[in-house]
Amino acid sequence: MLPKPKEISSHHSLHLMRENIVPLWEDSANKNGGIWKMKVHKNFTEKIWIELLMAAIDEQFSDCLAPGDEISGVTINIKEREDLVQLWNKNANLANKGKVIEKVKELIPGITFIKCFYKGLHMHRRMGELAVAITGPDVDRHGNMS
Repeated sequence: MLPKPKEISSHHSLHLMRENIVPLWEDSANKNGGIWKMKVHKNFTEKIWIELLMAAIDEQFSDCLAPGDEISGVTINIKEREDLVQLWNKNANLANKGKVIEKVKELIPGITFIKCFYKGLHMHRRMGELAVAITGPDVDRHGNMS
């Protein structure tokens, strides 16, 4: 049984990912994907988390994704003030052709999100490559000397 979001300490996460996908941008299954991020009030977190888990398991997003795309996971990040719910997809190039946020709002009517946006995971790779390029080959992306 999954713990409830209110049972999770701040700065911890819960993940439900497809197959053997790891919820990290470095995972090869995520290299072309991205994340819809939804910042939510704590009093709505549990309802949103359960509804999105059930929708992902039941493939309810298939009718709102662009052909060739799919949801690869659902993540919740517990924060001190508001929480962050994320839907991972496999193809960032198709994200704007789908209607995922509209589907989320249809599944969970009456919920007001503090903020919703999409971020392609390629942005993380670019920042890491830039950091290595600036600091040189003997310093990793965290600033540690090798």
